[in-house]
Amino acid sequence: NQCTFVSDDGRRCSERGRLQVDHILPVAKGGDDRAENLRLLCAAHNQLMAERHFGKEFMRGKIAARGKHSGEH
Repeated sequence: NQCTFVSDDGRRCSERGRLQVDHILPVAKGGDDRAENLRLLCAAHNQLMAERHFGKEFMRGKIAARGKHSGEH
């Protein structure tokens, strides 16, 4: 029940709240839902990993689109 992100200097994230299941290899890049491909990350590190896989601009666009649709009923 803790974020599994480890920084380049070896420190593990201490966040224990708002944990999310992350695909180590994203489904969009051929990953699957097997346990070996899943890890727990806090929201911030999940976003960081998404940006590393897909790029910051792509993820900003996804977030903006999600915000636009959240106001629809």
